[in-house]
Amino acid sequence: MDWTLPEPMLAAAVDSPTLPARHAAEPKWDGFRALLARFADGRVVIRSRRGTDMTAAFGEVTAAVSSLPMDVGLDGELVVWDEVRLAFERLQGRLTRTPGTAARLAERWPVHFVVFDLLYLGTDGDVTGWSHAARRAALVAVFAEYELGGTWTLCPADHPSQLCATAGSVVEEARHHVTASADSSQSRRYATCMTSWSYSNAGDASEPWQIDSIDVTPDPPQHGSTWTVNLRSTIQEEIKEGAYVDITIQMGLIKLLNKRHDLFEELRDGGDGTLTLDPPADNGVISPGEAVLTTVFEIPKTAPKAQFTVQVSGCTAEDESMFTLIFKLDFSERFQR
Repeated sequence: MDWTLPEPMLAAAVDSPTLPARHAAEPKWDGFRALLARFADGRVVIRSRRGTDMTAAFGEVTAAVSSLPMDVGLDGELVVWDEVRLAFERLQGRLTRTPGTAARLAERWPVHFVVFDLLYLGTDGDVTGWSHAARRAALVAVFAEYELGGTWTLCPADHPSQLCATAGSVVEEARHHVTASADSSQSRRYATCMTSWSYSNAGDASEPWQIDSIDVTPDPPQHGSTWTVNLRSTIQEEIKEGAYVDITIQMGLIKLLNKRHDLFEELRDGGDGTLTLDPPADNGVISPGEAVLTTVFEIPKTAPKAQFTVQVSGCTAEDESMFTLIFKLDFSERFQR
């Protein structure tokens, strides 16, 4: 069946960040608004909000559509992540580059597609007449069923009775003239948010700091909470001044935090409380024996409903590995029927 991408729905400024009933808030992304279609015959179209065909400029996105279902239309934002920020300037020159230059830029500054709405879906056809809640549930289901990641990121969305802590685009669920009863009849899918976590110990038996076990509070982690992780350890040799701990947090391929903590600075008075040790260090030395290293993470109430990877790596003053732990936190929405 032939179909075309619709005109994009545009955000409008509001006076208050408080969400009215039947509204949802989404982050404002610093990128190019884009509508993407993958047709049943294999054609791919990436179109700007003004109708410009951007398909050739973003070959890495075009190549990644093989992971999408056939006959799907998506609304979202093309973004480039540069360390800890979105780099709009990395996008600006892509539309005017030759294919060869665009390919080289894609290797250095790959583009991600943040998806915040579903426009067309297979045999369901045009879904823009559905309520926002129904489209959102179907979009979550597509991400789950096709295990989308890498180039594809599901935009987080906050729902009624929540105060949006950051500037956001407000999406009115009723803007397609969907009544409460029609919304109920059209919502063939719904989503719930469940949390889970796991960890892997990437160290080896030769390292001076051996992690014996881990316990966390709360278990599982929750939005709007302080997540405390206790690393019950055996110290096999003295750890001296200059040792440090690197903490990296990623959402998919997007790096949200990469921070180095001087271990002994943190353990002294004046640290920010991210790291504590029991028993404490003595005169700039952590002695061999049993110890508990505690690290604390603040999980914002507005944290995206997505999967996160947290890597905690300790190194000696000589840059030799002490330990490496990789945590997987899953706040994803779950598709149910």
